Amino acid sequence: MNNRKSYMPIKKNLQNMKGGLNNESKKKLNDLAKFSAEKSISIIKSKWPLNINVICENLAEQYLKLKRYRDASATYRVALNEVDPSVKTLIGLAVSLYQIGEYSEAVLYAKRAYELEPNQLLHSKVYLDCLLLIGAASEIDKLCSSLRIQNISDTDIQYFHAQAKRLLGDFDSALILLRDLVSKTNNNMFKFSVADVIGETDTLKAIEMYESLDSEKIEFSTLNRYNLSLHYLRCRSFEKGWKYFEFGLDKDMGVFGRKLPYNFKNTFRADKCKVDPEKWTMICAEQGIGDQLTFLSALPDAVNEFKKILFVCEHRMLSILKRSFPSLNLTTDGRFGDINIFDTQLNGGLGYIPLGSLLERYRPSLESFNDNKRAFISVDKDMYYSFRKLLMEAARGRRIIGISWKSKVAKNLELVKNIDFLDWLPLLDTNTLIVNLQYGETSSEQELVKNLGLEMLSFNELDFTKDLDQWLALSAACDGVISVSTSLVHFAGACGQRVAVVMPFKQGHWSLGMNETESIFYPRVSIFRRRTDETLTSLILNASSHFKS
Repeated sequence: MNNRKSYMPIKKNLQNMKGGLNNESKKKLNDLAKFSAEKSISIIKSKWPLNINVICENLAEQYLKLKRYRDASATYRVALNEVDPSVKTLIGLAVSLYQIGEYSEAVLYAKRAYELEPNQLLHSKVYLDCLLLIGAASEIDKLCSSLRIQNISDTDIQYFHAQAKRLLGDFDSALILLRDLVSKTNNNMFKFSVADVIGETDTLKAIEMYESLDSEKIEFSTLNRYNLSLHYLRCRSFEKGWKYFEFGLDKDMGVFGRKLPYNFKNTFRADKCKVDPEKWTMICAEQGIGDQLTFLSALPDAVNEFKKILFVCEHRMLSILKRSFPSLNLTTDGRFGDINIFDTQLNGGLGYIPLGSLLERYRPSLESFNDNKRAFISVDKDMYYSFRKLLMEAARGRRIIGISWKSKVAKNLELVKNIDFLDWLPLLDTNTLIVNLQYGETSSEQELVKNLGLEMLSFNELDFTKDLDQWLALSAACDGVISVSTSLVHFAGACGQRVAVVMPFKQGHWSLGMNETESIFYPRVSIFRRRTDETLTSLILNASSHFKS
């Protein structure tokens, strides 16, 4: 499940931004703050060049108070003296970047402020808040362990420590810390956090806890609703799940929500209005590439209903989408011919639909999934035949199985999704040509296979995170694919390939459900869940028997 967005330290720092200026200086700053950062900085450079750092620092505070965070960050950058940085500017820049979603950069400035004033607890908390939003669990754990020695009763630090333990997969320690916080404070946020940690391993128990909190009329945050949606979807309570799934689009979700690549400030939700097939409708890709494939399963329904669609996609998906959905008009840069997609000349205002929201419209029930379970992605035929010929020559009559053993996820999800490569080695010793379909760095695994005298065919010239067309064709050219729950499953499944998903833990991505043995999205994807007494190697070999020699 996702973590929460902001905790309190960022807000406290915003409240504490106070300047010690005289009335005349304050008036000048108020006048400057009426302009954009670009114009104000230009005025300051021309009139007060010798005091630019101090003036910009105070002006940036004004922007912060006005919640004009982009102007604040731009002004703080000018105020920043790299040789002798002001902690006030560093922390202000971190806060303003945090507020506009630039978390990776915010953490750099928060860290510098913390290093200059390690005993300033509030700055430490801002640093922890930024670390949490980028999932830097090990750093949080180490810092909290040190800070709690001096601040053992500080609930903020204890909360951050619990979240770090959760991200590291140490759910028992996280629960001990969170339950202690609940007993000391009776804070509802901590109660929800307990439910979230329990939900990592037990969806039904988490739902029970959430609904109990709801029955007590305790207010749910945006994050709480979105987290609950994933539990409902996993247990196939689609009506409730899709309703709360929309909360993932809220800007307060930060990096943990349903991320859309464009600013939809001047447009509207087309799926909430009467459909006019004569007008253009924009559908926008969102989230990770695996989720995009899941959502794309409902795109044919949207094409049938809305007719004239502009699809905003990632560039790496362009060739696949062109081939699979020839009637779509595609854009990767926000332009449609010579017109910007947000130009009011287009329809007099273009409505949009987030790709993931198509499922609420077209997949309201389990029956609707089963009725529409078909391949919907087309493979490049030339690539397919080229790979197929190569694989069959290398296999010399053996079956050909592609494998993937890990997904790039947080530590808590690694434990429930990934399977150590050592557990796959017995599969390589069967009458099978194993094809390495794992994205990312696999040189150590390849070296191990070589040293053991085994065989695994790898295509190191391809980058499976970018060369998606080749990855798709190669996976389709195998006799079948065995993989942990990763984007490969969605690519191979969406083109109609036979896939065995191996689940080392009873609970996985919501799309895999609770007890299902077949995917509800793809026609030939089977799910193999590890039994209590089953080894991981046995799980893999059992899945491999799904494919005949």
